[in-house]
Amino acid sequence: MEIHASTVGLALATLGCLANAGAAQAEDLLIKNVTVVSPEREAPSAATSVLVRDGQIVAIGPELSQGTQGSEQVIDGAGRYLTPGLIDAHTHLSDIPGMTFEREQAHPNVAREARRQIPRSYLYHGFTSVVDMMAGRPDVIAEWNKLDVRPHAYFCGAAPVFDGYPMNFIPKPVRYRIVPYFLFDEARADEFPAGFDSTEHTPEAVVEKMQADGAVCAKTTFEGDSGCHRSPQHRFHWEDVDAVPIARVTGALSYLASRGARLSFGSDSPSGPTYANPPGLNGRLEMRRWLEAGVTPMHLFRAATIVNAELFGLQDVIGTVEEGKRADLLLLTTNPMKDASAFDAIDFVILDGRVLRRSELSAENAP
Repeated sequence: MEIHASTVGLALATLGCLANAGAAQAEDLLIKNVTVVSPEREAPSAATSVLVRDGQIVAIGPELSQGTQGSEQVIDGAGRYLTPGLIDAHTHLSDIPGMTFEREQAHPNVAREARRQIPRSYLYHGFTSVVDMMAGRPDVIAEWNKLDVRPHAYFCGAAPVFDGYPMNFIPKPVRYRIVPYFLFDEARADEFPAGFDSTEHTPEAVVEKMQADGAVCAKTTFEGDSGCHRSPQHRFHWEDVDAVPIARVTGALSYLASRGARLSFGSDSPSGPTYANPPGLNGRLEMRRWLEAGVTPMHLFRAATIVNAELFGLQDVIGTVEEGKRADLLLLTTNPMKDASAFDAIDFVILDGRVLRRSELSAENAP
């Protein structure tokens, strides 16, 4: 994935313009007569009710009713399925598919509208939480999370070897600010950037800094001897992606799935400056690839919910429909344990207890 020198800074400025102080706290929400489908359960529940207060699931049971204040928003979930929101474990929130920094400068109105829609597109396809694998800095995530309508974002601190991939795509010296968790390479000690203390860029020191900044994981890149990632002139070519590597990846996924491997779902959106992997939709297309490889709908459902939550230490917050969890939920007309096309049949996305009609998240209905 290419990163351009000013892309992150421009993203912060644009997100700041789109952000507000946060949505007003939603009123209590009561979802009645609904079937709960949650990955820790072996089967869907009987018809039940779910009460949400202050953005959190506070009660689940068949006897729930409206409170004495009568202030609840009530949804009749009869014949529908309530699931946890999906988690995309590999995103790049600073980038716009198909737009380099230069294109953003040339078409600022297009870029602004794209940044307005991208968070809504994730939600449209059911992703209520996303993990950014290349934000580099917590301020990017903080600005994203100020947006009124957006998935909850977390970040994974990127720890490349200094001046290696993907830092090599960013001009010096700004690259060391954009990607601050870079690693010292003793073999090239004489090339280490001036003004930086190598002892603060050991793996131990970098991971400690990431953790202090709120990262939920650390990302690094293995570089072989080919040097293909070291050249700034390197560009991705579609002809490099042919039937052989695709078949190899599909075979590996099929092998792992058939043996019950613990799979984590992520879309890598966008994975480069190409319009061919739009946020949200790219994740839905990745689901189809998994199914074609032999992954069952239940295995996929778990990978995009409870497994991702556990992997990033968020299992006490999201990933299941249980009391005490954040009310990031999907109301579907089909059971996703049986059929992944259920995620094409979302009626409502519930974010922090706030009910969003899916159709209103579409780019066709953008405000």
